[in-house]
Amino acid sequence: MKRGVLFVLVSLAIALLCGCGAREESPNVNVIRVRPGQSIQAAIDRAPVGAVVLLAPGTWQENLRLTKSLTLRGEKPKTTAIAGVLPGEPVVWVGGEATVSLDSLTLQEGQGGYIGLGLPPAGVFVAEKARANLTQVEIRQNAGAGLVVRDEATLQLQSVTITANTRYGVEVLGQGQAILNQVQITQNKMGGIWVEGNGSIRIEHTTVADNLGPGIWTREGGVVYVSNAEIRQNRGSGVQGQGKSCLELRAVQVLDNTESGVCLTEDATFSAFDSTFQHNWQGLEIRGGTTRIEGCFLVANLWDGVQARGEAVVTLVRSEIRQGKGSGVAAVGKARVQLVSNRITGFSVAGVYGFSAFPVEGEDNEVEGNSAHILGHVAPGLRRPLRPETFTVLEFPHPDFPDLQSAVDALLPGGTLVISSGTYEAAILIGKPMQIKAFGDVILLGNGQGPVFSIIAGGELFLTGVHISGGSEGLALSAGASAEVRECWLWENITGIKLWHDAQLRATKVSIARHSQGGVWAWDKSQVLLEEATVYANDYCGVGAGGSAVLRIRRSTLAENTGQAAVLLVGQAQADLQQNILAENAGQAAVLLRDQAQANLQQNVFSENKGYGVDVVFPFQGRISGGGNVFSGNKRGAVRLAEFSFLER
Repeated sequence: MKRGVLFVLVSLAIALLCGCGAREESPNVNVIRVRPGQSIQAAIDRAPVGAVVLLAPGTWQENLRLTKSLTLRGEKPKTTAIAGVLPGEPVVWVGGEATVSLDSLTLQEGQGGYIGLGLPPAGVFVAEKARANLTQVEIRQNAGAGLVVRDEATLQLQSVTITANTRYGVEVLGQGQAILNQVQITQNKMGGIWVEGNGSIRIEHTTVADNLGPGIWTREGGVVYVSNAEIRQNRGSGVQGQGKSCLELRAVQVLDNTESGVCLTEDATFSAFDSTFQHNWQGLEIRGGTTRIEGCFLVANLWDGVQARGEAVVTLVRSEIRQGKGSGVAAVGKARVQLVSNRITGFSVAGVYGFSAFPVEGEDNEVEGNSAHILGHVAPGLRRPLRPETFTVLEFPHPDFPDLQSAVDALLPGGTLVISSGTYEAAILIGKPMQIKAFGDVILLGNGQGPVFSIIAGGELFLTGVHISGGSEGLALSAGASAEVRECWLWENITGIKLWHDAQLRATKVSIARHSQGGVWAWDKSQVLLEEATVYANDYCGVGAGGSAVLRIRRSTLAENTGQAAVLLVGQAQADLQQNILAENAGQAAVLLRDQAQANLQQNVFSENKGYGVDVVFPFQGRISGGGNVFSGNKRGAVRLAEFSFLER
């Protein structure tokens, strides 16, 4: 937060507080009493500077203009009210260099319409260099904003209720400044608070709730400081910042808002300390700008705890991020995220979901109890291990290690985990070189929502002899990860194996079967080598590649796969298939290419497929090469286009 601006806000608060007099007037103060049927404006016009205009109980139908310093006081808000009657005029307008106090009143029913662009309708409008202090005032049901402060004017609210106005409860424009203490801002139709231009607002011990738009929205350089407040049940984001605005929250509860707890875009700056974001759609939705979160709780938001996208820069320190249907921290696009000493638990997708162009960085984070602990592009050392690295060889089950993850964490880099016969629940994160070997029949079962194995930067897994089932993926490999898999069986995961970024896989003598979203998917710049593999009965495709992925398949069988093809190539993917059998696959073709994909097909057998042996989707800008392939019994023919007939020669 810009220290200079905050210093001005604090100084302004002190100055305004010191300027508030006691309710009992000095004997030297002129007191002018106004009774029902008399004109308040007439009393104001004849009052000297510094006078107190006292209103008896009743409701006045007037619009007031104040350009001199004085106090306008009612008996109490429930008995003394001023209702606007002129269309487009504020109920009370304060201007010039006046210092005006409004006390124990209700200001209501300002009429709609604009007399001029410079004078929007409102309950209270403070302009030029005026100062307005409101104490024990209710502002309601105005056909515009509850309060507007603009130009170089300042506004202080103490024990004020602002409700059911057509625009925002409070609007701070130009270089206007406002200080709110013990204020209730509820049920306003466009939102709670709007700050723009170089306006600034300080909010303490205040509730912003149940407004029909954002709780607080600042843009174009607006500055907002909130402490010891509650922002809840607004039908937009709790807090929204855009442009070059600046926001800081301290000890604030942001709860139950229809959209995100905080939504940040463009070049906005946001920081939060010791605050709670709970039961919002997303805790924080950071689509740009710079954010720092320290000592906060992001709990039970419906989807992500923190979602960083665009070119956002986000730092989270010593915070708890818990429970949601998405990820604890999700980084996509070109977001830069740093995590230090946080606890992230209870998410259905991943604790940390790193699919930004930049790796998620940090250290000493406790990331446990998620469907997947970490997925995607992350820097090594992000997560705190469950156990210190001690063992070169470890057998599992082991009385000192209650689950596979704790055993994996206990291995030194390059160590070996030997798993004895049995069926084990598994959601294993690999971030170092290691081996896992089966001793007997070993079945590893995922939870259906995360991968059985997630292999991230620094992870080099050599895996032999295990059965893998029940995960969102059997193996998920991300940036900087590699795996060599031998004599393993992957069956009935959602996807058998999935690779992103520059991950690498070599799979030999593996069986990959009955996956609803494909047996193998390779994306981005990943590379896959399948040798002597069996890929069968997978839906959507047997093996798919997209982006700029490279796929090599040798001496393997791809059979009975349904969906689009046994091998599906999209984007700029490249595939080299040699000496394989592609038989009895459903779909458009055994091998199907789209976009700019390329395939080299050598000495393969295409037999009894329900579509073509080889086909392309137009418009097609890729390339097919090869020869020596055998085509027989394919229902729609060997190839769709005669120009690909060379594949049989």
